[in-house]
Amino acid sequence: MIRLALALLSLPALAHAGTPSALWDDVVHPNRIRCISLVSDARHTLEARTHVARLQAYPLLLEAIRLCPTSLPAYIMLGRERTLDDDLVGGRAVLEKARALSPDGDDGDPQLSFQLGFARSSTGDLQGGLVEYRRAEAQGGLGSDEWLLQYDLGDTLVALGRLGEAIEAYRKATRLSSEVLPRYALAVALERDDQLERSSRELTAAMARDPQLQQLRSPRFSFLPAEEVHYYLYLVFDSRGQRVEARAELENFLHALPGSPYAGRARAHLRRLSDQTQPRPPVR
Repeated sequence: MIRLALALLSLPALAHAGTPSALWDDVVHPNRIRCISLVSDARHTLEARTHVARLQAYPLLLEAIRLCPTSLPAYIMLGRERTLDDDLVGGRAVLEKARALSPDGDDGDPQLSFQLGFARSSTGDLQGGLVEYRRAEAQGGLGSDEWLLQYDLGDTLVALGRLGEAIEAYRKATRLSSEVLPRYALAVALERDDQLERSSRELTAAMARDPQLQQLRSPRFSFLPAEEVHYYLYLVFDSRGQRVEARAELENFLHALPGSPYAGRARAHLRRLSDQTQPRPPVR
């Protein structure tokens, strides 16, 4: 999953509910205009994309929610920013409140569905995350960020053991974006699906664009679960013939995720590498 990319989502899209309605509606909801102004100010503040800007935006969004408890844009923005602030549980709680305002998804807001899908999957609710990702996919409207939805959807499907669907999502992501991580992810999913030649082609293409593995190891990216990165690195090192490094990554993966759907495959790879790295007796 690409955490920083969440910060690059189109902020104006989150303010789609920002146009006052008819006069009678404004009488019934006297704080509407004030709430629209607060959300707009928060949106402009967050364009700086700094921690300080986030701290300045929080009070504006909280005040908007206090005045207008049904303000979806305020909830979505606040939930997203808390998630980006590494408060995944707090961010999800806010987004769940937004979903409670529209339990059937009739808000038609793909941003809410995408953000909530990310928050749920990141906090261990894979099935709930999948529901929201599929809802966002059906709603459309993410524009240039559609690749990110497909990439994160693929991560959730892999974590659920649904490799065929994950491969399809990753392929869509690679067609929609030149980002290298979806191609790494596709290579891993194909390898786990025993499509070894295709996996090798995708891995070679990814490494050609990231020879120093800077993108793969960048803090910009998070994996689902985080320890999945060890399997990615194993695949890279194994393809390069770096057996000691590959073995170490598999050991790290199995130590962290012994119950992974892919633990059996990792153990088989580890046995192979152990056999290959055993010192041979001297020839007499």
